[in-house]
Amino acid sequence: MHVLHFTDLFTDGDFDDYFDLAGIYALDRLESAAIVLDGDGDQQTGPRGGSAALRRFQRLIGRRDPFFIGLNRPLRSPDDPGSDSPPELQRNVEKILDWLETVPGPVTVTVVSSLRTLAAAYNRNPALLQDKIERVLVVAGDAAVSYQEWNVALDASAYRRILSSPLPVWQVPCFECGLWSSGPHSAYFTARHSELFERTDDALFRWYIYRFYQQTDPYETYRWTPAEQADFLAATRNLWSVPFFTILDGSYPDLLQQFDRSTGRSLNDIFTFEPGPVRYRAGERIVTVPDRLIPQLRLPEPDSYPSFGKFIIRHNFARIRRKINAQEEFFTSQDGLPPAE
Repeated sequence: MHVLHFTDLFTDGDFDDYFDLAGIYALDRLESAAIVLDGDGDQQTGPRGGSAALRRFQRLIGRRDPFFIGLNRPLRSPDDPGSDSPPELQRNVEKILDWLETVPGPVTVTVVSSLRTLAAAYNRNPALLQDKIERVLVVAGDAAVSYQEWNVALDASAYRRILSSPLPVWQVPCFECGLWSSGPHSAYFTARHSELFERTDDALFRWYIYRFYQQTDPYETYRWTPAEQADFLAATRNLWSVPFFTILDGSYPDLLQQFDRSTGRSLNDIFTFEPGPVRYRAGERIVTVPDRLIPQLRLPEPDSYPSFGKFIIRHNFARIRRKINAQEEFFTSQDGLPPAE
């Protein structure tokens, strides 16, 4: 399985993207991944940027997947190839196209940020993306199109480009009808960190609490106080994406059965996808793309969805811990440590 993941993960951003990253690397049969970091390039490459967090996480689990800094200026129109962004970022779009060209097999795309860099890549080589991409999971939008949700507003032209393109887009709206709203067609839920972290004494917890407190001190010597740990565990996290990654590797049916057994309930699907129209806002108007239906989220059991989401995150953490333990055991057997970054 090959995944191209677009994220605005960086230290000063919403912390939910860190849980999304673990969800990607917990996928079964993940052969290769490429990560595109959305946002300002200088911010992403600094000591508090997403690139530092990503390199550390990959090192923990023993992976060296490529990552690219995405475009930092909105597209002028849905057809814009992203020519307003600096040349070094435009070269990254070409590198993404090169990665798509050379990866041996179909690619799944996940977007939990703006769609700017993906849209620019599509506008530069639509035939390649249509040939190589088997699914684009887009976590963005408002189910009622009552306003421009954050990921849409970051680049509305890019959103229109991808959702109206022939690409096999599956949409997960962030909200139901307005900011912080939830309902049967939206992904938003919340969880306290104490509901997600079953251990506080391992490398995975260290990585999360280190990034949560936006540390620039050396990771290896970082120590947190009991008060910091208590505050971290009491913090409430806004979450959207992770439960739906389970459809990407086919693990959803088995995990749903495990969830049913753990809760003592027998439920139908927690979520499904049903064909729906592509709609977006143009000023005060809602525009519907003609003759375009895409799979869109529906929650038959919306009351059970948050519990399922927390279950999936704990499951992902267990898988990531096994990867970290395997990496530590390997270097112990080699009588050495991972190479310094």
